Amino acid sequence: MRKMMRAVCRAPEMTSTASDTSAHVQHGMCMNRNANAATVNSRSLRALSAGLTACRHFQIIGTYETRTAEDPHSQRRYSMGYGRWRDEDFRTYAGRNGRKVRKDGTIDTAGETVQSMYRGRTIDPALDPKNVIRECCENEEHPNTLPVILALDVTGSMGRAAMEVAAKLNEVIIKLLGTDMDIEFMVMGIGDLAYDRAPIQISQFESDIRIAEQLDKIYFEGGGGGNSFESYTAAWYMGARHTKLDCLKRGRRGLIITLGDEPLNPYLPKGSLAEVTGDALQGDVETKALFHEVRNMYEVYHIHVIHGSDFYGDRANHEWRKILDKNHLRFCKVNEISSAVTKIITDTANGAENGEATVQQEPKPVMRVLRDLISW
Repeated sequence: MRKMMRAVCRAPEMTSTASDTSAHVQHGMCMNRNANAATVNSRSLRALSAGLTACRHFQIIGTYETRTAEDPHSQRRYSMGYGRWRDEDFRTYAGRNGRKVRKDGTIDTAGETVQSMYRGRTIDPALDPKNVIRECCENEEHPNTLPVILALDVTGSMGRAAMEVAAKLNEVIIKLLGTDMDIEFMVMGIGDLAYDRAPIQISQFESDIRIAEQLDKIYFEGGGGGNSFESYTAAWYMGARHTKLDCLKRGRRGLIITLGDEPLNPYLPKGSLAEVTGDALQGDVETKALFHEVRNMYEVYHIHVIHGSDFYGDRANHEWRKILDKNHLRFCKVNEISSAVTKIITDTANGAENGEATVQQEPKPVMRVLRDLISW
């Protein structure tokens, strides 16, 4: 094993609780499990200081370990933003977790339930949204990223849909790999801010088997309430205010896809949203204003999942169409989810190449400008 030291820039108020099997990685910070093992020699400090002259706040966090096997990707396996998805990694990972992978790359869900597929029984610390910033960084291995946030409704009625996503994750990513798209995936679990214990769960942006690892950490709470909507726009909120995207420097936006079976929520409640995220809010976050804000950074799609009697189908169409046009609002059955997700990502990538998914030059709200200035 070879040890490497890493320095990071961060605002002093940012904190981290995320963990990985080998290292704790969040906000671009790497921390060794044993804090006493942190060592920094003077040569490393001088080299790093040269590259940090423009940064107001930085900390030398410590050391972390990287693999030195023959596989060139393995050296970066535990570095956030590095790595490639490989079918053999997924098959090995699934087998370790007692799952059978079919020849087509999908998981055999015979005898499975949503509780056996999603084994979390409370929110995993790695997915806690409080005081976090998720970064999609570009590097020599991923120079032209397309950040994709896939946000799943994890309330009670969406069990079959959530199983479909887990079962066909490998199939979706393998298809996308064949398009030469440089995709970084974030997985989110979305519940109801008014009723649920874990209404927002948010992973890192990843490009390798850690996508599956973090999907498995999602806590399928199975909650929701009687208000006829879930907090879908929490995905927009976290994307707009709790992510940093290198692709924006190239004039390219990321992509948010929410999946659910209920109408669009009209707002995010101030109290519970502030408690969950750690943000100081002046009032409820209205959906229309949030949509204009998030569009500066992301293309936004919603997939309404049709199952059972589709109780909310007509109303969902009516409410979502107040914000999203026909192209950005899709309807599909449970067994069509993987195809719908693949098509949206492919179409968005092609649109970006043709200049259709570039950054929107909309003026930022005054409070957003102030927040950006304060963060520096």
